Formats: sequence, structure tokens, C-alpha cells
Amino acid sequence: QHNVATPVLEFWLSIQDVPTADRHPSLAGPVFQQLVESILNRAAYPSSFISWDDELDVEKSDFDEFRRLSADVLVGAYFLLRSDYLECLSNFVFEIETTDWEI
Repeated sequence: QHNVATPVLEFWLSIQDVPTADRHPSLAGPVFQQLVESILNRAAYPSSFISWDDELDVEKSDFDEFRRLSADVLVGAYFLLRSDYLECLSNFVFEIETTDWEI
């Protein structure tokens, strides 16, 4: 999953190099809100995670690369969304269960 997501994140990074006035209207705020929500969900450790030695579904290198690229995309999304970004982030944090603290 994460190795497939890497090219997708690279696409979003390249979109951020295009001035917002020059982008297609569908590449505005709402799609970036969905992107932020998706990244937050994928960047969390798997619910069954104990250690990388025991993890069978996710490769550590893929997960680390995904998180590294995600950080860059999230920074760009913040500058586009501003308060909506913070709302997405706070909604995500408040919706997780208290036992799921390893984000």
C-alpha cells in the first residue's frame, strides 16, 4: 500500500509547484482536505503494530518513505487550507481512540 502511495504523493508535491491561479478548479481546497484526511489515516502505525520485526503487512522502508513525503505534502496543504487544515487535524486527533496514541 505505502509503496504504491509514494508516486501519488510525488504527484501532489508536483501540483504544489503550480500556482493556485493556474491550477484546474478541481485542484483547490476540497480535494486537499480529502488528501490531508487520507494521509493522516495512512501515516498512522497499523492498529496491530507491535514492532517492525513482527509487522507483516508493511515494510518499514516503505512506511518511512511514505511518512517523509507525507510531511512535505502536508506542509503544502497547510499553506493552501490554513484554518481548514487545522480543523482536519484536530478532527483526526479527537476522533482516534485513546489507545491509538501512536500516530
